[in-house]
Amino acid sequence: MASFHEVEYMEEPRRRRKRRRRRRRGWGRAAALLLIAALGFAAYKFRGGLSGFSLPVKLSLDNTDTRFDYGLEALEAQISGGMSIGECGAQEAEELRQLAKEHSAWADELEFMARHIDIYSEEAVVTAINGVEKTPFALLSAFRAPDASGLDVRIEVSEGEVPYLLQYDSRWCYHAYGSSVMGFTACGPTCLSMAAIGLTGNTSYTPAYVADRAEAGGHYVMDAGTAWSLFTAGSAEYGLRCETIVVNKDTMKDRLESGAVLIAAMSPGDFTTSGHFIVIVGTGLGGFKVYDPNSIERSERSWSFSRLEGQIAQLWSLTYAGSAQAQDGGQEFAGGTYIADCEEFITLRSAPDVNAAAITTIPRGGEMTLLGFEGAFAQVEYQGRRGYVLSTYIVPKNDSAVPASAFGYGELEAGLQRLAQEHPGEVEISSIGTSLEGRELYAAVVGDEGARYELLIQGGIHGREYISAYLVFSQLEHMLEQGVPEDVRCHFIPMVNPDGVEISRSRALGQAQREVYLAELVSGLTELAESEYAAQWKANAAGVDLNRNFDAGWAQLEGGAASSAGCKGAAPEDQPESRALAEYTRSVMPDAAVSYHSSGSLIYAEYAGATAEVNAASRSLGEALGGAADYPLAETEGLDAGGYKDWAASELGIPSVTVELGYGEDPQRLGACAVVRQRNENAPYIAAGWLREYGAG
Repeated sequence: MASFHEVEYMEEPRRRRKRRRRRRRGWGRAAALLLIAALGFAAYKFRGGLSGFSLPVKLSLDNTDTRFDYGLEALEAQISGGMSIGECGAQEAEELRQLAKEHSAWADELEFMARHIDIYSEEAVVTAINGVEKTPFALLSAFRAPDASGLDVRIEVSEGEVPYLLQYDSRWCYHAYGSSVMGFTACGPTCLSMAAIGLTGNTSYTPAYVADRAEAGGHYVMDAGTAWSLFTAGSAEYGLRCETIVVNKDTMKDRLESGAVLIAAMSPGDFTTSGHFIVIVGTGLGGFKVYDPNSIERSERSWSFSRLEGQIAQLWSLTYAGSAQAQDGGQEFAGGTYIADCEEFITLRSAPDVNAAAITTIPRGGEMTLLGFEGAFAQVEYQGRRGYVLSTYIVPKNDSAVPASAFGYGELEAGLQRLAQEHPGEVEISSIGTSLEGRELYAAVVGDEGARYELLIQGGIHGREYISAYLVFSQLEHMLEQGVPEDVRCHFIPMVNPDGVEISRSRALGQAQREVYLAELVSGLTELAESEYAAQWKANAAGVDLNRNFDAGWAQLEGGAASSAGCKGAAPEDQPESRALAEYTRSVMPDAAVSYHSSGSLIYAEYAGATAEVNAASRSLGEALGGAADYPLAETEGLDAGGYKDWAASELGIPSVTVELGYGEDPQRLGACAVVRQRNENAPYIAAGWLREYGAG
């Protein structure tokens, strides 16, 4: 039988029914509008419009155990005078009692701790106050000695799942770690355990196991805590590759979407009052999904980028070393021992800035652990202190490949001859032309003819920047040793300007260059002594800057008189070196071009005269190379035109970037070669991977 309301509605007059329908439609439209507005406001918040907004996050606690077996009366009976440590007193006891009034579930335990405050350490009391759910662990800490528990714990996860684990899990919280036990000090090992299990599927990498390995590997610094080297170097023990990455929303999302797990070192804020590590495992409409090993509550909410950004002191991306992502040119030098290569000392600074506060100084020969690179700086750990030093003043402790002398034309010829002998049939070495003074302009090609992609890499176009020639040759040598990327043919032109390199390297001017010097000396354009002027020679032997001699905004350039730097020449490609490079590029028509210069430790990847499509591709290539070497992309507005990169991008439509190596004035220090090589040696592999991905897209 129909309900009363149904009958009433069916029997009412027709006009009344129509009014009710209209009224209900009006309310429906209003409700829909309110819903849309609410969703729009929520979306605004989700995108970081209000940093404090968050959504609840579903969190699996299947691999956590916070059950503790105790009785307060039994604990009371165990207390003896010898247990008093006197770290806390009446003030801490009062804080515990206030907390007990607010949390009835743990009132008895908190009152117990307050009553026996003298037996509790400061870290135990702070742990309970900052997270009342950890009260049982803190309560029992006075009665439990550090042990070896948790090594045989069973953790179960599905393939590709990152387990949520707690450092104060009852199964391993009293496992000895550093100066205390894991429940207090092991946020780092617990984070690495989550990442290692999630990326490799090996559930034997329990927090207790990782903690033991961290101590054995020297990644715990007494009175300081877990060193960042646990991730940069220690992660390799678990088959992982670790990269230091920038704190950037899009970068973080891209890494997570590609299967990486992120670990962040946190500054004081929402997560810690001193220092802490967390895992970032995913992203969604509400923000980032965080696994905090010390708080279930903080792990059950989303975190907007704007809320996290200011609290992340350092960020690492971890991938499984066997994955395709990790194999594309992975850098493995982080965590190595480096020494200060300087006259007296280098300054360890609080930030990657020469104006940042000095933490301490590191004397010549002082040893430090490399944590990662950031632009012109290296992040290092020295005697338990972490900070930044200029990377040009450090060298690997055991690097026999550091050149004994500056890399010149003779070294290039001898090196190419050696590679041809060591790798017969694997490298094609030819001359693409000759310099003004008759030196050969060598090209070395590796890879199968007819490969799907062609990559051109050139350096040494400026005389005083011969570190770039050294790098391009090193890349060629490395590729012959490691193997050529599939479907890519690589063209290496290490030294476009051999005459200029020899002038700078020898610090000696020929007759033509001396006339240029004397003219600039008389006109007041230089005050340098002749040898210093020669050392800073940038042009070719005719005094033309080859990287201002290409047809890309050339007509608008000033600088017609011969000089050590800045002269654009009489016409585009009027110099034998620039003409040879341009003709070779036109004959190959590479799919991408990379030019190496110095200095600055950054990348230029756009040109106003190129199409939006080519500029977008160049930026993408620059981001790939910069991500591997930890070089930022720089603004190109205001740069001089006439460069090879600009010409290749605008005239030929080739995605092109310029990578600036080193730091400070040129020529670069000889000691800078090792770090420059390490940061950029795999760049051809990165570019090859980019070509395959971008070409497929």
